[in-house]
Amino acid sequence: MILFVVTAMFRSSQNMALTTLSLLAHGDLHLSSQTIGILGALAGLTLATTMIGVAGRVPGRLAERSAAVGMLLLAVAIAIFAGATSLVEMVLGTVVLGIGGGLAMPGLLNAVEHGDHANAERVIGLYTITLSVSLAVGPLLETMILAVSGEDLRAPFLAFLALPLCGAGVLFRISTPAASATAGPSLAITRAAPVTDGVGPLRGRRCRGGPLGALLRSAPGRRALIIQLLYAIPFAGLTSFGALVGREGFGVSAAHTQLAFSGFFAASLAARVLVSWRSPITRKVPLLWGSAGLTVAGLTALGTGHGLVALVFAMAILGLPHGLTFPLVLGLVAGASPPEDLPRANAALLGTTSLTAVLVPPILGAIIPLVGYHDMVLVLILPVLLLAGLFALQRSTASAAMPGSGPAVASEG
Repeated sequence: MILFVVTAMFRSSQNMALTTLSLLAHGDLHLSSQTIGILGALAGLTLATTMIGVAGRVPGRLAERSAAVGMLLLAVAIAIFAGATSLVEMVLGTVVLGIGGGLAMPGLLNAVEHGDHANAERVIGLYTITLSVSLAVGPLLETMILAVSGEDLRAPFLAFLALPLCGAGVLFRISTPAASATAGPSLAITRAAPVTDGVGPLRGRRCRGGPLGALLRSAPGRRALIIQLLYAIPFAGLTSFGALVGREGFGVSAAHTQLAFSGFFAASLAARVLVSWRSPITRKVPLLWGSAGLTVAGLTALGTGHGLVALVFAMAILGLPHGLTFPLVLGLVAGASPPEDLPRANAALLGTTSLTAVLVPPILGAIIPLVGYHDMVLVLILPVLLLAGLFALQRSTASAAMPGSGPAVASEG
């Protein structure tokens, strides 16, 4: 239970920093959209590099300590942003923010999964629900802080600083040598969710090419990666520019942009509660198609609406696929990976899809001066449609390769 509380501390404070960074850079430091896009890319690059190059190599028994270091770095980044007065300080804070998130997020996920060998998908569901609760409550708290402080964009950074510091202290306390000795040498999930969409898992064999190669060599892994990218691309745009879309495109205050983010994450929470309640979900593909459709609908509403009500409505629509995608994708990965490879597979999935945060922000930052914030959102529909087509192609290829095959069940470890 304590790990879920720490997860909430981490994600709410990280999300505050990521979503308020653009407002601070634009409002207080008067940086251009192109520069803000580059800062977003830098955050994504350091996050993905840390996940793939560092977090994926941390054994399960050290997951809590890795997450604790990440939480401390997150606190340092938030402190830097709170006092930043120049582009150099913003760059430094962005780099530290990415490294901290790259250590903390997979570390917490692996620590949570390590605690329950019996039902991976339910643990994943609880983990993602915790993320959604913290993400829904965090922006509400930030809305109140901004209202009380007279829209002082540095006030949320000062207020949220205590959360990662407390979380790091808790993690260091529970990651004692004795606790680590009883945790086992690495993460092990003894039963993954059944996969009944016409393809089979890896069935416990190791694949060449590292954890990313293992994902790409299994049909569920490829499809998990595609569908995660399908939503990661627009989410990278929302993270970097969502607050500015609300303020500049919809004409609402900074506090109201955070209220819209609360609507987004409240809808995400509702979707994840439903997934957790219905888990294990054996037929994931129909829900994933629904998630893709909602993504297109939400982007269309966000790219054409005006006013606070329309903004909250569009963000709530986009919150539903956010809530559906992550737990379903993690379930596919758990079913496609040998138990001993699951920590590295998680890091590969999170790290690879985090590369969207490297490419998307600078591209959007260059597009915004040409088309404005509304049309920039509509541009995001194109890669979503392309990835949906690729997902359909993977589905048809798998069906053609296994004619008449029955449901495939993940082997128990």
